[in-house]
Amino acid sequence: MSELLFECYKIPSVCYGVDSLFSFHHNNPEGSSGLVVDLGYHATHVLPVIEGRVDPSRSRRINVGGAHIINYLHRLLQLKYPAHFNSITLSRAETYPFDWYALKDSKWFACTLYHRRTCSLLQSLVHEQCFLAVDYQAELQHWSDSEHYESHVRRIQLPYTMPVVNSGLTIEQQKERRKELARRLTEINARKREERLAEDEEQLNQLLAAQDLLDEGEEEEFQNVLESYELSNVGDLQKMISSIQARIERTRQKIVAANTADDPIVE
Repeated sequence: MSELLFECYKIPSVCYGVDSLFSFHHNNPEGSSGLVVDLGYHATHVLPVIEGRVDPSRSRRINVGGAHIINYLHRLLQLKYPAHFNSITLSRAETYPFDWYALKDSKWFACTLYHRRTCSLLQSLVHEQCFLAVDYQAELQHWSDSEHYESHVRRIQLPYTMPVVNSGLTIEQQKERRKELARRLTEINARKREERLAEDEEQLNQLLAAQDLLDEGEEEEFQNVLESYELSNVGDLQKMISSIQARIERTRQKIVAANTADDPIVE
């Protein structure tokens, strides 16, 4: 590093140190005592400064940093908005641009920036919108007020792309799939015709049996059969028998035609 600074960038002098202490001395030129809390990306350092000098024996490192806050905020947003679970991701927050609009639905933000800004979502929320509450309970009281809530809530437009539907099949595979679907449909129709034919034949046998009751002189049972079929007289019974016979004949012709079409032609 020193070689690069001196020989490449021609830096006249360099001084290595702790950046947070440099900031402390810059903001306190008199060198008074204080407590430096350095919140980094991966860790937080607490450095006591006594009369301008840091006390290393009482310095502490806390393994909580900006990355942990971003991950925690990421998880909170996914839990709060489960419908957008796949849209709120750390990788997407790093690579996709987001547009800021008017405020909506988030109790961590109290800023009122209305101009559009292109930024990564989660890092921008942490760096620009989040803050340390001096009085946490007082902040909760503020957010419980509907007017304060409506005036400080921010809305975010998430990116959306139309899903690309790709079956991954070749043209020949798609043709074979269509043929298979057509064959299944033909089998379903043939099965339905056979079931309908069996039902019609059973109903025809019942009506013919009712007609036999009339021929045998069983008037009372014959009338019961007519009432069960909602028929008024013998003429309606004959019409119904003729209609069912014609329907059975048409169904048998369709079955024969379908079987003939399925049979291979042998020369």
